[in-house]
Amino acid sequence: GFSNLADFADPATLQQQVDERDAEIKTLQKTIADKDAKFVTLQGITAKHFEQLQESVRLFNSTGDLALRHAQAM
Repeated sequence: GFSNLADFADPATLQQQVDERDAEIKTLQKTIADKDAKFVTLQGITAKHFEQLQESVRLFNSTGDLALRHAQAM
């Protein structure tokens, strides 16, 4: 067992360690939230691009417009 107080960590040191861990957790949570927001934005951009590509292909197929030929190749 513990025979004297020297075997226990200083309460101030323990509090500092807890505070440092809390700060690390908050930083990680913010990083995750930032990445989630960027992912949602990227999903939106991708969906819009795909929608525009589909519309280009529909226009090409309905009009035969050579200017839209590249859209069908994509």
